Amino acid sequence: MAIAVSHAAYGALFDLFPGQVQLFDALMDSLGLAPPKGEHDLDQPINTPAEIRDPNRWQPVRLPDGHGGFIVQTFLGAQWGVVQPFAVAPASERRPSGPRRLPVDRYEYVRQSGEILDLSADLDDERKVIAEYWAPNLGTEAPPGRWSEFAGFVSRRDRHTLTQDVVMFFALSGALLDASILAWDAKRAFDSVRPITAIHFILRGQKVRA
Repeated sequence: MAIAVSHAAYGALFDLFPGQVQLFDALMDSLGLAPPKGEHDLDQPINTPAEIRDPNRWQPVRLPDGHGGFIVQTFLGAQWGVVQPFAVAPASERRPSGPRRLPVDRYEYVRQSGEILDLSADLDDERKVIAEYWAPNLGTEAPPGRWSEFAGFVSRRDRHTLTQDVVMFFALSGALLDASILAWDAKRAFDSVRPITAIHFILRGQKVRA
């Protein structure tokens, strides 16, 4: 029982504080327990923030930490795709066909990257604000919590009873849960490139407008 609890605690702490994993590993070692390795697979990506080794794979990027420095992304919740959905088939059975990859789909790879770059360059103030509103900002409820905000507005507007609120929020939360599971399953299955990496790879050394 103690071993099982230790491994469960390790997994929870790893998810909440991935930057302190060495501390948790050392504690597990002191207990004579080998730290679980499943979460580490995607914590060691092919690409680094400074080097694109495979233009088809995910690249962690540096993000401002709000104090003049930077933090390097890690794959948070790498196990989330294996959670059993509430109202749909297992995520692996609903996985999309997959991304465009070099060199087989070079035309589409380049075209789609250019399309994203053009969209970025043509953003007006209204579209920028919309993008920021839906951005997944750490430490906030965005983006899935936005839907709960909307539901709260509907509840107040329509003067819901407690029963109506229970039904609405239960259905909404279940849908958000299932959507997140399916999305994370695809993210881990394909470990795919994001537009910022593809654009850096295709247009390296060139100046672009965005």
